[in-house]
Amino acid sequence: MQIVAIIVKDASGMTISDRGTYTAKDSRVQVSPGLARAMQMLAHARVPPTVCASVDGRLMRLMHLEGDMFLVVGAEPADARGHRAFWRDCVRLVRSPGLEQRRQFGRYMHMLAAASVVGAVVYCYANPHGSAVDLVNEASLLLAALVSLYAGLVAMHGE
Repeated sequence: MQIVAIIVKDASGMTISDRGTYTAKDSRVQVSPGLARAMQMLAHARVPPTVCASVDGRLMRLMHLEGDMFLVVGAEPADARGHRAFWRDCVRLVRSPGLEQRRQFGRYMHMLAAASVVGAVVYCYANPHGSAVDLVNEASLLLAALVSLYAGLVAMHGE
């Protein structure tokens, strides 16, 4: 027996969310008495509502049996795309990030810029007799700081 989220969507756009218990061996879901009463009232509607249960992240369609019992009649297909879907989602997040994602990315890039500047200063004081390799390392840290700062500014869109 497992506690699941029940979602009822009416044709008018009304959405009711509740909890229920799912029994896997007989594919039945028992809803709360309040939702069962609401379903009885909605049963007389011209277009019956859609009832789904979210079990382990998958939406399963439910069919009303009697009272507060529902039967699982269908499920959304499992994501068979595997790791390709993961990378596709990662690319989508980079191509079209939301506002909060842009802000977080900008903060992260500003933090990397500050860390690069601190690293360059520490590197300079740690090697006072700088050689050509040390100068290249310091310059690369400063270049990383500038690139990170610019990427952070672009991500934040001036906010």
